[in-house]
Amino acid sequence: MKRLLVLFSHVPDPRIIKRIKTLKKISKETHLIYWERDFGNGFSFSPIEDVSFDCIHTDSNPSLLQRFFQNNYLANETAKKINNLEPEIIYISGVEMLKIVNKIKWEKKPLVIIEIADIPANTHISKHPFLGKFLERYLTNLIKKNADYYVFTSLGFYEGYYKKEGLSENTIFIFENLPSKNVFQNLAINPEKVINKNKLTIGYIGAVNYYSSLKILFEACKGINNVEILIAGRGPDSEKVKDETKNYSNIRIYGEYNYEKDIAKLYSMTDVVYSVYNTDNYNVRLALPNKLYESIVCGKPIIVASDTYLENYVKKLEVGFSVPYKDVKALRKLIKELVTNKKLITDISNTCMKIRENYFYEKVENDFLNWINEKTSKHFV
Repeated sequence: MKRLLVLFSHVPDPRIIKRIKTLKKISKETHLIYWERDFGNGFSFSPIEDVSFDCIHTDSNPSLLQRFFQNNYLANETAKKINNLEPEIIYISGVEMLKIVNKIKWEKKPLVIIEIADIPANTHISKHPFLGKFLERYLTNLIKKNADYYVFTSLGFYEGYYKKEGLSENTIFIFENLPSKNVFQNLAINPEKVINKNKLTIGYIGAVNYYSSLKILFEACKGINNVEILIAGRGPDSEKVKDETKNYSNIRIYGEYNYEKDIAKLYSMTDVVYSVYNTDNYNVRLALPNKLYESIVCGKPIIVASDTYLENYVKKLEVGFSVPYKDVKALRKLIKELVTNKKLITDISNTCMKIRENYFYEKVENDFLNWINEKTSKHFV
C-alpha cells in the first residue's frame, strides 16, 4: 500500500468525496489538499475518516487573466505543504493542480493520475477567444506532459477531444459519475405513483449555476396549472434564480441540501428530472452529468438537450426525452404531453428499474481499484 495525496482545485464535491473514500482503501496514508475560492462550486466540506487534509483559501473573485496568476500563488502554497508528505501516488482533479508536480524536486517522482471532467478553459473561449484558446492549449499540454494516467467521467471527453490530442487508450479509465448505492438503498420506487398525482413535479437538483437553462424551464411551465418546478441546491446563480422565481407562481425553492442525507428524498419529490444545458458550450455537448445516473437509479425520466453525447446515451437506454436548447415551445409541448399522458413517465420508470443495478458506483469501484493497482505496480518496479 502506498502514500496517497489527493489534490482538488475546489471544495470537494460528492464525486470527489466518493473517489477519496475509494482511494483510501489502497493507501496506507491519505492526505487531501483542496483550494477554496469565492467562485467555487457551492459545496462545503466535512472531514473524511482517516484522511488528513489542508484547505488553501483565497477570497478574491478574479478575472480570467487574474485567475491565471492567482493559480500560481495557490500552487506555490500547495507545494510548500507537499514537501514533507512524500506521496507515492498523486490523484488530481483540476488541471491547475498539475503545475505543482513541476514545482517540487522529487527524490522519486510519484505516479500522477488526473481525473478529467471537462476540456480545460473551453468555457472561456466564447467570451475571450484569444486568451481562452491559449489557455486551452496550455492546459491541454500540461495534462499530456505531467500526468501518467487519466480518468474520464465521460467517454465523450476522450473520444471528442483528448483522443485527437494523442492520449493512448492504454492510459485511460472511464469512471462515470455514478451514485453510491447506500445513499439510495432506502428509496421506495413506485412507477405508478405519478398517475394519481394532481401536479407533475419537474426537478432541478444540483449546483445552481445555469440561470439561462432554468429561465427556459420557468417560461416553458408558465401558466400550466398542474405543473410545479422544484429547485434544490445552491451555487453562483442561486440569488439570481431566487429573484427570478418571484415572477412565477409554480416554483418551489428547496435551497442547499446535504447530499448523502437529502438526495434520495429530493428525487422522491420529483417526477421528471430537468438537465438541459447550453449546447454552445463544447463541454456540455460531451459531458454525462450525475443527474443522468441519479435519475436512472431513482426511476425518473430525464429531459436533456438535443445534439449532445448525453442525448445519445439517453436515447440508447430509453430513459428520457430531448429538446433543443433555448426552444421554449418544444419544451412546453413536451411538458404538456407528459401531463396528459403520464404513461410516458411510467414506461420510462419501469425501464429504469430494469437497468438501475448497473448504474451504481460500486459496480465500477473494484475495476477502478484493480486498474490503479496494475498501473502502480508497473510504475514502482
